Amino acid sequence: SGSLRVKTFLRNDVLLRITRDGGFTNLTHLRALVLELSADDMAKIIGARLERSEDFMEYMEGTASTQTSRRAAVNLFLPECMEIGRDYRSGYVWLYRVSMDASGFINPRNILSIAEEAVLKQTRVIHSGREKGRAPAGHLLSGTVCADAYREVSKRRLVDTLFAEYPWLRASIERFRFNNASPGGFKPTLDDIAALQKLEGVELPNLVEELVECGFLRRVAPQRFEIGSIYQQALAVVS
Repeated sequence: SGSLRVKTFLRNDVLLRITRDGGFTNLTHLRALVLELSADDMAKIIGARLERSEDFMEYMEGTASTQTSRRAAVNLFLPECMEIGRDYRSGYVWLYRVSMDASGFINPRNILSIAEEAVLKQTRVIHSGREKGRAPAGHLLSGTVCADAYREVSKRRLVDTLFAEYPWLRASIERFRFNNASPGGFKPTLDDIAALQKLEGVELPNLVEELVECGFLRRVAPQRFEIGSIYQQALAVVS
């Protein structure tokens, strides 16, 4: 006999679509609800997964650190820092930032997918015997495998989330691919989007509204936008 476990992730974009207008049966009292996770919540999610591993917990106990919190476990699991352009961020901060779509909400599904993919890639590096991609002392994952994992999950989410749930937007989203002309990153204006999409008049604001609503674009200024982090690598853009 075996056992079954159900893994459920609650997504803000889906919940807002359901509750925005008339709600639905047995949830008619809700019109708007936001499920907002904090960075500490993210540490709890990853830490809970790590605690299931006896090998990891033994390794944790054998470290010189006197900290046994989930945050300490996550810091041991992830790289000490990730190089992003000219900035250096801890692996912890990097992971929750790149997991977000344009809504700006921490996404546990993306976080765990990137972490799990990084573990697979790190295991392959260890078994290969090569030095490139090895984790530094005191950490289990290297920045190299984390970056590669992010790239893989970015490609998946573009297809299994955006293209699967908003197929009518696929052609419009594809037109943003490979746009890295600005040295400060790709943050298109309304005029840039109009030129990319070859649209004018009422069609342009309608399209932009849909791209914002689906979590692809985020408004960073009245006339300027950026692409959600989780989709950037898939489209080879940098914001």
